[in-house]
Amino acid sequence: MPSAKTNSMALTGFILGLISVPSFCCCCVGLPCSILGLVFSCIGLAQINRNPMQGGRGLAIAGIILSVIGLLISTGCMLFGLVGAASDPSFLE
Repeated sequence: MPSAKTNSMALTGFILGLISVPSFCCCCVGLPCSILGLVFSCIGLAQINRNPMQGGRGLAIAGIILSVIGLLISTGCMLFGLVGAASDPSFLE
């Protein structure tokens, strides 16, 4: 009996979610990886639900969780930076 093939969208979403968590301080990498990881993981999970013979359900769920964590941390860092810049009057000089 052939083994189940891992869904490539789920794997890609997991990898992007994994990249997004440690790179949250760099908006050039962390935020896009979080968004793309969330999109790829959701698409992969939907494909796996339509075709249960595919593997990678755990990867898709982990990708969603990691992407949401990375998105929340990146957004929090950006808001923290904006509040800090707004409260410092010498920032615009």
